[in-house]
Amino acid sequence: MPIMRPLFLAYPDDRATHALDDQFLFGDAFLVAPVLKPGATGRSVYLPEGTWFDFWTGERHQGPETIRTEAPLETLPLFVRGGSVVPLWPVQQYVGERALDELELRVYWTAGEHTSLLYEDDGVRPAANAPMKGRLSRFTLRAGEGGPGRLARRTLSGNYRLPYRTTRLTVIGCRERPEVARIRGGEAVEESWDPEARTFTLRLKARPEFVVEMA
Repeated sequence: MPIMRPLFLAYPDDRATHALDDQFLFGDAFLVAPVLKPGATGRSVYLPEGTWFDFWTGERHQGPETIRTEAPLETLPLFVRGGSVVPLWPVQQYVGERALDELELRVYWTAGEHTSLLYEDDGVRPAANAPMKGRLSRFTLRAGEGGPGRLARRTLSGNYRLPYRTTRLTVIGCRERPEVARIRGGEAVEESWDPEARTFTLRLKARPEFVVEMA
């Protein structure tokens, strides 16, 4: 599968996607809608079936629907499929510019069971399929409508030693503050709740495999 995909590839039964040529999917998680008209500061975006979040604001949308979004020059209209677990690193200009001591996982909370994959290596040495030089992990999110649910990280292959010591879970889309009921494979360092953005943050000292249960 190409990393850049037309919407009709993922939504063949949605006739509204068949003629769309000015927005695309980027991997499994992102929908990108670039501004193509000179001087435009906004545009219409079609969101197919499912829950979608504005990457910049966290605003939730329920597809299928067409919305109007603001798009100043410095902001690319970007949406995340509900249920996705998106890994983020600090900005770097080249591999190894700075030590990576924390992985951020943005968890886009949507009811149901969802899976995401993460491949990691040192970014330098070849033979990434050698067990010591790479690690493929799967995240499984089982979520209720409000906040209860669980997030599990499991290793599918490889035993590359991860360079970071902590994992930051940024849970977006909860209706109220979730309570951490149990953590297996790690321990909580810090947690916070932003009621206006409906975002819950949990920092963990976590092993390569862990489970976080929330109530």
